[in-house]
Amino acid sequence: MELQTQLVNQGYANDGQYLGSVAFEEKEKVVQDLQEVGYTQHLDSGSHYFTNHGQMYWLFDPSMLTDSQAHHLTKKWVNDFKEG
Repeated sequence: MELQTQLVNQGYANDGQYLGSVAFEEKEKVVQDLQEVGYTQHLDSGSHYFTNHGQMYWLFDPSMLTDSQAHHLTKKWVNDFKEG
């Protein structure tokens, strides 16, 4: 599962990379699905509205990143997405 691998390796994933916002709005279901395939780390979530892009959601492992760092990664992803 790519989402699990990214969370293990980077401690972060956003809805533009995986699953879409509907799934990330349903954090508990996503976490449950991850646990069913063996993911054991605690996950926190965040969201932010980016002008000209819309609402973005993210999951992060708080033992690896702060919410501020996860927000920064999301902002960078949105900027790279716009440029790409």
